[in-house]
Amino acid sequence: MPIEDEVVYGFNRQQAQEIVSGLGQRDFESQLHPREALHEVVMYRFTLTAAFSSGLADATLKYMDGRTAVDSIELEDVLGAFEGMVSGDNGLCLAQGGKFYVIQAAC
Repeated sequence: MPIEDEVVYGFNRQQAQEIVSGLGQRDFESQLHPREALHEVVMYRFTLTAAFSSGLADATLKYMDGRTAVDSIELEDVLGAFEGMVSGDNGLCLAQGGKFYVIQAAC
């Protein structure tokens, strides 16, 4: 990923180059937001592609502006509060440490 802007994802250019170099040759254009690689918490939108079962569901991960980030992820409902959601339902989730946790859905 070429670092052309002076500010990239909240980092100055030199910091961004160091972070990308430290992560190896990871292609962030087709992966998650670079901050996710640093294990920060990042919020995304999602659309379920399957209903929740035993606290897990498949979903399409989207950036907050609606663009698709990842076609298929496994979404976790750690409290069991979203078990009634079905394929096609939308909501918000947090990504941390390579896992995705549902935090909000339409009422």
